[in-house]
Order: sequence, then C-alpha cells, then structure tokens
Amino acid sequence: MPQGLANPKIGESAQNGQDDSGTKKKMARDYVKGAVLTPAQEKTVLELAKQRGLKKVAKIYTYYLQPTQARGIGVIEEAKIKGRDVSYMALEVRYKNWWHPNASTGKGDIKIGDFWAGKPRAEKHKILKVNMKKIWVRSINGLQVDQCEKILQQLMAKKFVLEPGVNKETMQQVDLTRPKSFSKRGEEVAIDFQHKTSDSEFFSLQIKPSKEQLSITQLLHAIF
Repeated sequence: MPQGLANPKIGESAQNGQDDSGTKKKMARDYVKGAVLTPAQEKTVLELAKQRGLKKVAKIYTYYLQPTQARGIGVIEEAKIKGRDVSYMALEVRYKNWWHPNASTGKGDIKIGDFWAGKPRAEKHKILKVNMKKIWVRSINGLQVDQCEKILQQLMAKKFVLEPGVNKETMQQVDLTRPKSFSKRGEEVAIDFQHKTSDSEFFSLQIKPSKEQLSITQLLHAIF
C-alpha cells in the first residue's frame, strides 16, 4: 500500500457499498476536500477499474498523501464474504493534476486521458463480532478469532490499566472500535488501531492479556 494511504474504513462494521451480510448497495463516495471527482471524471475512473478487472465497484474515495499535497484516488470492488473471511480487489488511480509534479505512467499502466492505474491489489480481512457489531481487520497472527474478540471487548469496556510510561492523553486518541491488525508477541499481543479523527495516523498497543483486565504496556503513535 502506498505510503500515506489510509486503508479505507478498516475496523468499521462493514465496507461502504455493502452491508454486513454482503447485501449490495449503491456505490459509495468518500471524497476529501480539494479532491472531489466530477461525474465525467468518475466515469473515467470506473472505466479504468473495469479495464483492470474490478467487476463491481463498491466505493470510490480520495485521500491526501501526507505530508505532501498530492492527492490519490482509490477504488474498491464489492467484497466476497464467506464466513469470517472477506476478500476484494482494490485499485489505485492517479490523476495528473492531483499527483506529484512531473509524475508519469509506469510500465504496464493503463492510461485514459489524464488518469492512469497500475495493477489492482488483493485485500483479505477477517470479521470479528463484538457487541453485536461486525468489525473487519486486516490481519491476525498467532491468535484465534475468539481471542481477538475477547481482548477487543475488554478494551471497549475499559477493562484495562495503563502501565507506567503509557500516556493517558495519547490513549484517549485511540479509536478502540477500529482495530487494524492483531499479532501475538511472546506473552503479549500487539494491536494496531486507527486514530479517532485522522486516517493518516494510527497507534500500536502492546497488551498483556488477563481474564479480569488487560495491561497496556506500550503505546506507539505513527503518522504515515
């Protein structure tokens, strides 16, 4: 994934353009200020997506490539959901007037007017079920789904303590409803979460699990 691109809505209850059960909805749009596509531009982006093999588009979104002023376009295909497994194709589209100055197409890119796109990428996620909600996460390593659900439920219920060195004010910026990934590290678990108000920032929590309450031993803040 390109640096600066926040994965769209991971950790929320479902992908925009499709509900939790996989029922098809109208194509969703999520445009940032200063990067709003016109209907004609959308048509070009959709044609590129079609030529790149995306069958049915669920969502088009735009984003800033922090810390620059370059803006990108993302296209997400309708997801295939089988049990707890989710898969879909995602495509990055470049627009000459929004991307880096003097940028040009790469080898194998498809170009239509001032727009171009490389090959799509395959995205795979797992569905967690917590507090009657379905939450998509990018990856789970070394843990079972039910273990992740239990830890997430404890976090949402505030059943945790902060170890010395973990900043309370920074912890309040963590969106505990939007986990990105889970990873087992020895006796502890590392979980990445989205920032509450910024899609270009995330936090990595190091957690010591317990039946009664969790201990958060480390909190790292990253901007990408």
